[in-house]
Amino acid sequence: MYSNQLANNYFDRNKKSKDKVTIYSIYLYNLLENEKLNNIYEIGCFTGSQLGYLCMNFGANGTGIDLSSKSIEYARKKYKNHKFICGDASNLQVDNESQDLVIFGFCLCLMNDDHYKNNMKEALMKVKSGKYLSIIDFDSESTDTCVRDKIAIHKRDHSDIPGLKLLEKKIFYTDNKKHSYDTIYERYSLWLFKKK
Repeated sequence: MYSNQLANNYFDRNKKSKDKVTIYSIYLYNLLENEKLNNIYEIGCFTGSQLGYLCMNFGANGTGIDLSSKSIEYARKKYKNHKFICGDASNLQVDNESQDLVIFGFCLCLMNDDHYKNNMKEALMKVKSGKYLSIIDFDSESTDTCVRDKIAIHKRDHSDIPGLKLLEKKIFYTDNKKHSYDTIYERYSLWLFKKK
């Protein structure tokens, strides 16, 4: 199971990209730019750069949660207007139906099936009716489980989550060959859902 130590190891390996805004966040903003989003919550927020970018562009309040104490410490110093929690997705520490957008940022792939179901249920309770949930994850063409950095990676097809309507799925390819195992593993996807 993923832990604070493994999450801190990820922070240490990825220090160079800690302030980078990803193409996923830019694409997500472009999809929702005409929407009024007051509260955004990112699960697996790393250093808060994606959350910070989205909150700045939407004029929203942000909350982020991550298992890495190093990532959260960095985020709290850089994004003082937002709330950052060191923890996991099982306890999001906000009111039910309080969020306009909840984002799973590359963390669902680290959860076994039971954690996935429970954490998805927790996140759905936080999203307002008629508002949005987004998932950034490995692409689901293959649902094989693989091992990456000695951690089981669970790839899933998220298209049929009860209570959500799929609005968009966009596939991206990484240009970072360092972490590639074959072409399947170079594909990532952004999913955007609306809560029914």
